[in-house]
Amino acid sequence: MSRISQKYLTFTIGTLLAAPMLSLAELPPTTRPADDQNESSAQGSARGFPNMRGGAMDAPPTRQEIDDASAWARENFPTRARMLENLPPNGPLRARMTQRLVMRYNNMMRTKEQDPALYDILMKQEHLRDDVLAQLRRSGSDLPADEKTALRGKLSEIVDLSLKERQARIERLERMLAEQKQKLAEDEGDREKLITQQLERMRKEVEIFRRPPRGDAEPK
Repeated sequence: MSRISQKYLTFTIGTLLAAPMLSLAELPPTTRPADDQNESSAQGSARGFPNMRGGAMDAPPTRQEIDDASAWARENFPTRARMLENLPPNGPLRARMTQRLVMRYNNMMRTKEQDPALYDILMKQEHLRDDVLAQLRRSGSDLPADEKTALRGKLSEIVDLSLKERQARIERLERMLAEQKQKLAEDEGDREKLITQQLERMRKEVEIFRRPPRGDAEPK
């Protein structure tokens, strides 16, 4: 394979593994109090997991996560899966692309659970992208006129699905905003309950420091 072709394939793998699904990280539930969300975020950072607020770096994926994500990729976009598997097995690029694939797989599984209709739209896009990529790999840039027409037809479908996906995400965010407004109104009407909850959290914090983990020095 020529150096230009290798660079093209590397760029294509990175681009297609990174977008658009990595933007679909799980949004926080709308019914949890803000303090609970912050606490969960802090715990995630301490474990080294991805943090939507910019905390710790991603933890390396486990062997099981890699196997699950790879099987999913081979089933749903085999062309890109083969391109990834053809990269040098111990190279840094393959390691980065594999980690992106695992993140993407996890995000998509959450999307499938939370919003099956959006998941279907995204998967249709991915199947079309893989078809286009396979065709380009077979024919290169010098496509016959009929293949160019067919290719543009698939690209047109991808664009339409992308617009539909964005509309679906906007509608989801609007629903979440309405839920947050309702929750805020409820909390504003029950301030005493929130004050009590804050007090209980702080008491628990004090108890934690009074009973440090085994091996830690007793605080003065």
